[in-house]
Amino acid sequence: MQLRTRALAALTAFGGAMLLPMAAQASDDFGYTYAEARYLSIDPERGGDADGLTAIGWYRLNERFFVTGQYIGVDLDNGTDAKTFALGGGLIQSINEHWDAVLMTSFRHVELDTGPRSASDDGYAAQLGIRGMPIPKFETRAFVNYVNVNEGETSFFLSGDYSFSPALAAGIAAEFGENADTFSIGIRYAFGN
Repeated sequence: MQLRTRALAALTAFGGAMLLPMAAQASDDFGYTYAEARYLSIDPERGGDADGLTAIGWYRLNERFFVTGQYIGVDLDNGTDAKTFALGGGLIQSINEHWDAVLMTSFRHVELDTGPRSASDDGYAAQLGIRGMPIPKFETRAFVNYVNVNEGETSFFLSGDYSFSPALAAGIAAEFGENADTFSIGIRYAFGN
């Protein structure tokens, strides 16, 4: 509970600071308009493992703002299928020529199907982190995520992606949560900034 409260306080404080007018522009070294597909392997703290796929799309509206959408489909070992649909947007703030701070919020719809029964619920998510290119062709992301669908959960997301070209990249990611850890590999195609 304290971790969740601290994470929300950090999201709020940092998000407010990002909304202040600043002269710096978001980095042009990596694109904010892209499509990404990832294979997911989920290791919950209790119960069986799960795996699935996610598809993510970002579209940059201007120097500071973008919209995003995501689909997550997961098959649990107990026979349950879970689907998540997310729509949202965010704000980009340059830190320096290699790093951007990113704040995102989204609406989420989750559907669970256990075979004889199904259920759905709505919620929201907030993500705050940094995205950067510390060395040429290698991008890294680090985010604190808060998702509330039925109950809240805080997680920490880390990823690294290697760019084969200005448009094509591939990489790995890990997300460490209160109820499960998720590991993924994927590819991304950038359409521009």
